Amino acid sequence: MLGLGGGIIISPLLLDMGIDAQIVSASSNLILVFSSCITNILYTFAGQLLYNKAAFLGVIGIVSTFIGVHAITNYIRRTKKSSMLIMAVFAIMLISLIILPFNGFYNAYYDIMKGKDIFEFKSYCPS
Repeated sequence: MLGLGGGIIISPLLLDMGIDAQIVSASSNLILVFSSCITNILYTFAGQLLYNKAAFLGVIGIVSTFIGVHAITNYIRRTKKSSMLIMAVFAIMLISLIILPFNGFYNAYYDIMKGKDIFEFKSYCPS
């Protein structure tokens, strides 16, 4: 399971196997939930979880999910086509493909300018 909770590998593979787009979308989202929960637990144990930002982004994520599900469900009922799900998965993968490298380079550049060693490993275990 790699990238976006397995969405980059699993979604195209399942679509290529002929599985319905609604099932593929639900499966990808289920993998994403587990991946997000594990990451959240790791950051909590490492003491690096920013609770204010997590709560803010969590509320935005929940509201956005309800709006997206409502809009796509109405579109599918109206047109009897599930192609919007495939386009949504493609759009998310494309946006991530563009944004993630820039974010990584920006964070690395920012850390280098602050004098941090970007290749230093951090321990999850308190000493």
